[in-house]
Amino acid sequence: MKNFPLLRAGQTVLVAIKNKEEKEEYFSKIENIENKYIYLNNPFEEKNVKIKNGDTLQIFILENNEVYDFAGSLLEINFGNPPELKVEILGEINQNQRRISMRFPVSLSVKYEIFQPKSFFRSSYAIQGIALARNISIGGMLLETENKIHNNSSNITLHFTLPAYPTMDIKGEIKRLASLPNHRSEFVVNFIDLDPNDRENIIRYIFDSQKKHILEKTVLEKL
Repeated sequence: MKNFPLLRAGQTVLVAIKNKEEKEEYFSKIENIENKYIYLNNPFEEKNVKIKNGDTLQIFILENNEVYDFAGSLLEINFGNPPELKVEILGEINQNQRRISMRFPVSLSVKYEIFQPKSFFRSSYAIQGIALARNISIGGMLLETENKIHNNSSNITLHFTLPAYPTMDIKGEIKRLASLPNHRSEFVVNFIDLDPNDRENIIRYIFDSQKKHILEKTVLEKL
């Protein structure tokens, strides 16, 4: 009988379908553990993501400020209330350093500085403004601003505070830019050289926020 001390009932986890081309991750909760089997709240049903017995799942957990992952084989899909997945743990639980790609919805005020490159007509300069963050992940952020962002913009610094966490000053690169009505702009920023403390705080914020959401949802389902 294998022992998995990092796993416990009630724990919030991220789950991805390993054999799918899209590696989107979904929050779930461990409902129960029996030897090498875990029972997960089904995170795929409300997202209309198709799964089947035999699918290999990649499961991420946050413990002691570190991210760990392990593979699991989907054995049973229970469509009860709440819907559950029975998963057999495959192999060992390993520390994982790759970024978690889950985009968590937020509504945060973000101060930004965009550095415009030097051109033939003028020297380099910085544009400052305020944007509204729509989502955040460990790798980046989606923002919306009332200001016009130029297509040649690239390097940016973001200043923001997640609830209950210290203010962060993060450098990034604008990767996608879209024009919105009324001269507004929407843009995606990929974080660059993320400070380990900021990385840890973002991960913990996402996990804790989703855990609160799952708990609130569970309470409502029992009413």
